[in-house]
Amino acid sequence: MFNVSISVTWFLLIVGLFVEILASFLGVMGLQTIFGGSVILMTLIGIGIESAKVLIPIWLTIQHRISKLRKVLLWSAVVILMLINAVSVYGTLTRFSRDVFNKVTVINNEIKDLELRIESIDQRIEPRQKTLDQFDRAMDVYINKDYVTRGLRERRKDETERNELFEAITVLRDEQLELKKNLNNMIAERTRVEGDFGALRELTSVFVPNPNEHLQVSYLIFIFAIMICFQPLGLMMVRSSISELTDPTSETAKLRKKQRELAAKRKVVEKDIQSKSKFLLQKQEELELKERVLQHKVHTMED
Repeated sequence: MFNVSISVTWFLLIVGLFVEILASFLGVMGLQTIFGGSVILMTLIGIGIESAKVLIPIWLTIQHRISKLRKVLLWSAVVILMLINAVSVYGTLTRFSRDVFNKVTVINNEIKDLELRIESIDQRIEPRQKTLDQFDRAMDVYINKDYVTRGLRERRKDETERNELFEAITVLRDEQLELKKNLNNMIAERTRVEGDFGALRELTSVFVPNPNEHLQVSYLIFIFAIMICFQPLGLMMVRSSISELTDPTSETAKLRKKQRELAAKRKVVEKDIQSKSKFLLQKQEELELKERVLQHKVHTMED
């Protein structure tokens, strides 16, 4: 029973240290992102901040004879260091998403441009198509009035203009078709890029009707939640496990004490068994010696 409790406490300490190391790594990267400049200098500053942030709570947990003023000052320093780390982690995580959102923004701008060009072509096609329709309606009027010959003569007069209009409309429709293909490709590319945020989009859609417009805000809220919870959780796990391992009144300490007492008793029993074993071996050797002496006497008397 006590072995399981101690193992869980050590496992909690290891996981807490892993979380703190990961938060520290993100914090150091965040400092490099926010301040730039010398990477080595920012790395050293970040290592110093993160080391102090982890070691001060551990030291305060182990040391019990500390004045209240020193505790307040040290815990205040830890809170400030945690805020610095939180801002740094925020900078790191937002940097990872910035490229994706910038790419989505570029794609959206290209999609809007293609839509405007397609709409512009529709506006250019519309008057030409109306002119062709007017030619067709005029021909229908001649046919309805049985002026077929006159209608054909008028059509031949307008044949050149009709052909020019038809060719212009054909060219514009071909251009529009190509633009629509490009538009479909850009929409597919945007869907692929936004696919990295599929789960987050689904979660956002629960609260707002159009999740794509609020995706970046949702992502920033998610980062803020990680920033607030991630580091304090690791620090709490480390401090709790250290407290459990070092506090003499804790359950783990009591179990470890029982373990030491049982180990001491086991050693005493082993020594007692060893001493008794030696005594029994001596008695056995004495009896064997007496037996050999008696056998020798018997053989002597028989001779």
